[in-house]
Amino acid sequence: MANPARHSKATMGDAGELIVNGGTKPVSSIGQNTGNPGPKAPADYQTSSTQVDQFWVEADGPIHGKLVAAKPYVNKLNQKMNKIYIFDLADPCTTATSKGEKFDMYAQRRQIVGVWGCPGMRELDNLGGCFVWMVRDGEKDLGRVGQKPMKMYNIQFKGNPQPLRMIRGEVIDASGSDAQEAADQSANGLPF
Repeated sequence: MANPARHSKATMGDAGELIVNGGTKPVSSIGQNTGNPGPKAPADYQTSSTQVDQFWVEADGPIHGKLVAAKPYVNKLNQKMNKIYIFDLADPCTTATSKGEKFDMYAQRRQIVGVWGCPGMRELDNLGGCFVWMVRDGEKDLGRVGQKPMKMYNIQFKGNPQPLRMIRGEVIDASGSDAQEAADQSANGLPF
């Protein structure tokens, strides 16, 4: 015998409610736990996300979190390939959108935050899986005419360093002046 719950009919009512098999249910309750949560992952498993919606604002203080991965991006202004480093935060930090719009709040612990990569951060490429504390620490003049000084960073880490995992198949176009400006400003044993 077929399970009748698997073959339910659903339509929308005039008041925005969901009508299932003749009964109504407010749309806002769709997807909420109704007593049958379904299968669950083992208790000691962690979630994994690399979706970046906000970026560290380096002028407002340090970033501290687990370095999860990096994503490549191409700056169409100078055709150079670079990276966005992905952190799972251990401490809150000030963030902005990819267009440089500053949020009025801090990103909280366990949120995923991106860091626009630059040459002064190359050390991060070998700190995959480590907890990293990083703050901007001045500039270094490379002695090249017409070139901006290289930004320097104080990078401290805890953990067993591994080569950083690169996420392929998604290249982000950071071609706008806002994106470049933002770039310029920019497990086991989890301690949080």
